[in-house]
Amino acid sequence: MHRLRGACVFAACATATACGSDTASPSPAGAQLGWLLDTINSGDAATEPISEHFTDAYLATHPAKALADALLKVHDRQAPLALMGDDLPAKPGQLLVRAQDSKSRWMRIGLTTEDAPPHRMSALSIAPNGDLDPTLQAWPDVLNALSTLTPNIGFIAATLRPDGCSSLQELGSTRELAIGSNLKLYILTALGTEVAAGRRAWTDTVAIRDDWKSLSPLEFEAAGTVHTLQDLAERMVSASDNSAADHLLYTLGRATVEKAVTDSGHAAPSKMLPFLSTWEAFWLVLLATPAQQQAYVTADVAARRAILDMVPHAATDRDAANAALLSFTAPRLLDTVGWFASAKDLCAVTARLMRTGEGFDILLESHGLPDLRNDYVGLGYKAGSEPGVLSVSYAIARAPDGAWFFIGMILNDGNDAFDREHAFYLLGAARGRLRFPP
Repeated sequence: MHRLRGACVFAACATATACGSDTASPSPAGAQLGWLLDTINSGDAATEPISEHFTDAYLATHPAKALADALLKVHDRQAPLALMGDDLPAKPGQLLVRAQDSKSRWMRIGLTTEDAPPHRMSALSIAPNGDLDPTLQAWPDVLNALSTLTPNIGFIAATLRPDGCSSLQELGSTRELAIGSNLKLYILTALGTEVAAGRRAWTDTVAIRDDWKSLSPLEFEAAGTVHTLQDLAERMVSASDNSAADHLLYTLGRATVEKAVTDSGHAAPSKMLPFLSTWEAFWLVLLATPAQQQAYVTADVAARRAILDMVPHAATDRDAANAALLSFTAPRLLDTVGWFASAKDLCAVTARLMRTGEGFDILLESHGLPDLRNDYVGLGYKAGSEPGVLSVSYAIARAPDGAWFFIGMILNDGNDAFDREHAFYLLGAARGRLRFPP
C-alpha cells in the first residue's frame, strides 16, 4: 500500500508546479490520486468514506454508492494498477497520468481538484487507452490484434468527407454483419435528408404513442407527451433510446428510411428489407414462437412486411419482452433477424449524413472514448451491442489540422466469445493512429 502511494507521489510530482518546492510530499491532486489508487488496489471502496474525496457538485451527478461500485469494478477487473508516469505535465489542481492494469493494458487516469481545502475531486476519469500501448504503435500490429478478437470482424479506418470515404486500413471491411443499434444512423440520415429538403423541421413535434413504444426509457412516458424531432433524434443517438428511434421511423415512414439505406451507398440494401423497428426485432427474437420465427426468416420481403403488420404492440407484450430480456444472454437469430451492414457501409452512411448538412451535429454529441488530452476537435460516436454483436461507428476530427476520419468496427460471434473490453482497447489504439498527420 505504501509502495503504491510512493509511486503516486513520483508520478504526481513530476513537476514543481504540481507539488511546489517540496517534492517530498504530493500536491493536493497527487494526494487524491494516491487515495484513489490505494482504494482501487485494496478493494476497500465499499468501506472508504467516498464522499469526503469528491465535491458536492460531482456527487450530485455521481452518487457515492455508484462511485464505490465503479471503483470496486475496476478493482475486480483490473487491479492492481501500476503508475507509469505523467501523460501531460501536471497543472495546479489537475493530473493526467498513465497506468497499467493487471493484464498489462494501458490506461489514463485524469482528475481535477477544487482550489481550496480540502481539495476534493471535481472530475475523475479512468479509461483504458490502447493508443498508449507500445505494442500497438503501428497499423499492422493493430490489425493483427483485431483479427484475434473473432473471425467475423469488419474494420475500416478511412478519411471521411461529404463525398465519401477513402480507406486507409481495413480488415474484412466488406463483410455484411449484424450491427445492432447502429441501425439508428440510417434513421438519423433519413431524418437529416428530410430536413435538408425542407419536408421536415427539427422543431416539428411528435406525440408519444403507446403502439410506437419499444423497450427503452421513453416507453414509460404517457401517451400524448410531445417531443420535437430534434429531441427524439438526440435521445436516439446519445441515449440509444429505442422508443425514440421507432417514433422517428414511423413518423418518417419505413419506405423513407429504406430509401436512405440505398441512397447511402449500402452495398447490399436488400439485407435491410424490410427495415425493422426495434420493437419488431425484440418481438421476433424474444416473444415469437419458433414457428413464427421460421416463417419470418424464410419469407420473401413482401411476406415479411405482412408478418410485421401483425406484430402486437400492447403494453402487456412490452412487459413480457422486458421479462424475457433478462434471459437474453446468448445470441439468437444473429444472422437472420436485425440490421446488417459492413464497416464500409457504416462509413458510407456517415459520409451521407455529413453531406446532408443536417443531423451530423447530433452524432457529434456522443464522444465515445474519453479524450483527456484534447487531441480531437470533433468526435461522433454510435455503438450497437447485444449478445454476439458489437458495432462501432466513429467520426473523428483530429486537433492539428481538423481533418475528418472514420473508424468502423463490427464483431459478430455466435458464441459471444469475443472480449468486449479488449475490443474497445484496440479501438483506442486505432483512434490513436489517426491522431497526427503522417
